[in-house]
Amino acid sequence: MTTPVSSVPTRTKFSDWLGLVFAAVMWAIFLIGWGFDIQSFVWFLATLAVYLVMTLLFLVWWFTRRSFTWSQRLMAFASALVLGVLAGYLSAHAIRPPIYLGLFGLPIVLGIWSAWVLATSRRVGRVRLGGLIACLMAAWGLFLLIRVNGLQGNMRADIHWRWTPTADEMFLAEHSTRAAAATTLPAGRRLELRPGDWPGFRGPDRDGAARGLSVALDWPQSPPTILWRQRVGPAWSSMAIVDGCVFTQEQRGEREAVVCRDALTGREIWVHDEPARFEEATSGPGPRATPTFAGGRIYAQGALGTLNCLDAASGRLIWSRDLRADAGAALPLWGFSNSPLVTGDRVIVFAGGEGKKGLLAYSLDGGPPLWTADAGKASYASPQPLDLGAERQVLIFANEGLFAIDPATGRIRWQFPIERAVGVPSVLQACRVSPDSLALGNGAVFGVQRVQVSSDGRSATRAWATPRVKPAFSDMVYHNGCIYGFDGTVFCCVDASSGERKWRDGRYGAGQVLLLADQGVMIVTSEDGQAILLRCNPQRNEELGRVQAVSGKTWNHAAVAQDRLFVRSDGEMACIQLRAIGRR
Repeated sequence: MTTPVSSVPTRTKFSDWLGLVFAAVMWAIFLIGWGFDIQSFVWFLATLAVYLVMTLLFLVWWFTRRSFTWSQRLMAFASALVLGVLAGYLSAHAIRPPIYLGLFGLPIVLGIWSAWVLATSRRVGRVRLGGLIACLMAAWGLFLLIRVNGLQGNMRADIHWRWTPTADEMFLAEHSTRAAAATTLPAGRRLELRPGDWPGFRGPDRDGAARGLSVALDWPQSPPTILWRQRVGPAWSSMAIVDGCVFTQEQRGEREAVVCRDALTGREIWVHDEPARFEEATSGPGPRATPTFAGGRIYAQGALGTLNCLDAASGRLIWSRDLRADAGAALPLWGFSNSPLVTGDRVIVFAGGEGKKGLLAYSLDGGPPLWTADAGKASYASPQPLDLGAERQVLIFANEGLFAIDPATGRIRWQFPIERAVGVPSVLQACRVSPDSLALGNGAVFGVQRVQVSSDGRSATRAWATPRVKPAFSDMVYHNGCIYGFDGTVFCCVDASSGERKWRDGRYGAGQVLLLADQGVMIVTSEDGQAILLRCNPQRNEELGRVQAVSGKTWNHAAVAQDRLFVRSDGEMACIQLRAIGRR
């Protein structure tokens, strides 16, 4: 009788190692990206390409293993495929985006598969195949124990045990038992903007800078005091702080909310919510934009495109518009993320609609758009003011370039086109580095470049560009000839006159930066919720102290009002006393 091929013990050969080599290449590219902090979209695509090639080579290797019969080879392949599909189905609500099941699963599964084949090369019979299938079950079964809450700022998966509650679940559980708001404003009170307040996204001038405030810098000896910290609904909104009130946006189950709290205690004053929920696999649920205060009102844009005008003292709805209907716009991949800008008697928002309806202006009293402007089809940046002499322009950075708009008429004053890359969004705010020039960042496309506006304010040209600084979605600040911000997830300093990178140091994750301009210091909020005090030093990264402000993924911009710092993450908000030593 002829002995089946699979029952003959064989000597280990070089070809038996090849499967492990292919799995090792997958691990290598993963670890290279991790160790060298490579987090670009191009590297992500390169990783996918390597995985595809190595998987195909692995399958060729497997189907040429003559130590297994054809039926055994087919059975093992079918088992791996069916188990992978089953793991994907059972973990569909836990591993998001689903592509991460493949990115993590393939190196592990193929590594265990090839290791078993190599380790049992001298064994015979059905036990070898049975053991392989058991290994495949165990490998895929690992993914039923974890949850992937989208990405971190470096494009790595945000991994947790599957049974740990999400930020959304923790907020709803705590909020259901929290006592009703104990703080109310007197009837008929009108909130007014005071010197030192922070009326919206990135401050009064939308440049991430606080002026007229000096604070104690001896954080190691006398760390700032956390006045209050509490759980909030998930969102990527920042905060507006006006007249003792702090405003933000949150997701509360199936309702989207604008919330007003007492800035000193954190207690809720009012909540305006309505049925709406936006959620996507990369960054989770919640609104993305920041409320804007102006003239006793709050203007808030929801992730699904609703623009609401609320009374700032009571939360009463004054008027509402649907941007998708007004602009004929589709829902962006990552939701509407643009904070409204109030300038003069207009509230200006980005919608990205068809038919020259990229940017829209509404009357402060509502109604249909007063004008629309052909200022791009896709952007996650927010409109911002640019004053050139006596003339005010409104800037918006979209995928098609940087646009300057006349806020009164909607006429485009000038446009600075940029290279386009499919799938790479425009996210950052333009950083003003002189009265007539701006630094513009998009790390995945061009790095950072300086844009020079002509003396008549009607055109713009490139002064310099550097690919050595690659900001993703962390904005920049400017101080005394230098630009400070993030190169990926590492903090850096750039010479504003030449584009030369002065230093790169400080691994703070995908954080944000806020400038205390009078003192030449910065407060960086790290991705893990720390507030870090840095001096604006063009020679080196000079860290003066740090304090853990919140927990959770902290992509949100911090805010400062009077002498208090407000920090929030996807699940917590805190107020920190900075100890003012001077104010003007």
